Amino acid sequence: MKALLLTALLLPAGSAVAAEDPAPYVRELLASDASLGPVVERVNRLPPARFDGADEKEEVVGALDEIRGFLELLSTGIADVKLPPPLEVLRQSLAEARLVKAVLEAFVKGAGPLAAAERATIVQISEDMNLKAAGFDEWRRKGEGHWRGARVRVRVRGADDEAPVAGLRVYWVPRLLAGVPAEIREVPSLEPEVALELPEASYLIWAGTVAGPQPLSPQIRVDVRRQEGEREILVTLPVPRR
Repeated sequence: MKALLLTALLLPAGSAVAAEDPAPYVRELLASDASLGPVVERVNRLPPARFDGADEKEEVVGALDEIRGFLELLSTGIADVKLPPPLEVLRQSLAEARLVKAVLEAFVKGAGPLAAAERATIVQISEDMNLKAAGFDEWRRKGEGHWRGARVRVRVRGADDEAPVAGLRVYWVPRLLAGVPAEIREVPSLEPEVALELPEASYLIWAGTVAGPQPLSPQIRVDVRRQEGEREILVTLPVPRR
């Protein structure tokens, strides 16, 4: 059966089919660097002991510089073109900026060191934003429709016989946003094979029911990168027969 090709501009889990206005994302992103700046400056003034050492502080400060650099690039770039970047890029960028700000605000209010998991989150977000920055530069040069992403082909298969399983929903979420239910996306099609076009980032992809995103398959980590020759990334989701 021919796979259904879907763009990454899909729906929050459980939402109705509707076009989403990018304007609110654009407005908040344009303000996000300014709102993030003061808390980043407070973090920069903290002693290395709050980061478990000088190397750890340098890693965090460098990652925050990369994050703010991307937000500045996005802000200036949006002003230079008539159309905003793809909605999923805006959505992910804004959610990641919110997450970084929340982590930093909790950190500066406390007295203990930055947890290793939180440090890793900040560093990974900076790496994801660097990927988006490369895509944004290319998109700005070539115009809408040329965003730097990759195609991911997702197949839902029986765990025992590997036969196609229809009637289940494919869900996905940027891995770093897995703890934010509102960021879980669903594929409208219930076909056993679909193809997604996703911005470069790290994701969790899984199969669930139409009723909700409770996993019926393992949540597969997929590091989405453009492939040589535009090859697809293949993901198989094994599910038990009902």
